Amino acid sequence: MSHEPHLDARVVSSSGHTEKISFGETSAHPIVTMSGLVVSLGTLLYMMWPAFRIPFGIIDDHEIVDMIGDRPRLPLSELPGTFVDRADEDLGRFRPLYWLFRAIESSTAGQNSTWWYVDRFVLAAITVVALYVLLIRFVPAPWATVISLLPFAGPQAETWSRLERVCQ
Repeated sequence: MSHEPHLDARVVSSSGHTEKISFGETSAHPIVTMSGLVVSLGTLLYMMWPAFRIPFGIIDDHEIVDMIGDRPRLPLSELPGTFVDRADEDLGRFRPLYWLFRAIESSTAGQNSTWWYVDRFVLAAITVVALYVLLIRFVPAPWATVISLLPFAGPQAETWSRLERVCQ
């Protein structure tokens, strides 16, 4: 008996017969399932690898530099005040969780750009795994692999593929 979560639906065909359709159960062999996930994470690492060697840039990382200043990292004692100041609605868009995480990252990773990009990789990997685990229930492993990478491929994510050339 399977303990995996699944969703059953009953469909009535045009001839009046009722058919049971199950969603959420994968028939793929575990090796195929895990291989797809490994390929997804490996591809993500390949795309992001150049970022682990680059310094902060003024365009995207100015908030980090502004928050930390000349210090190695944002002191923990300044974390609450920095969060409150940055999350102020009058400064533009109201994004309290964004600023909370940005302040925590400034306090933990500090001026070490490698740790910032490791953090970005971990967040991206969590997204890929979550998408893959969801998708493998509905589509074959090769499709789940490709679709789980879509947020990190294409024009919306071309920065990762250009970092190698920029860093040289």
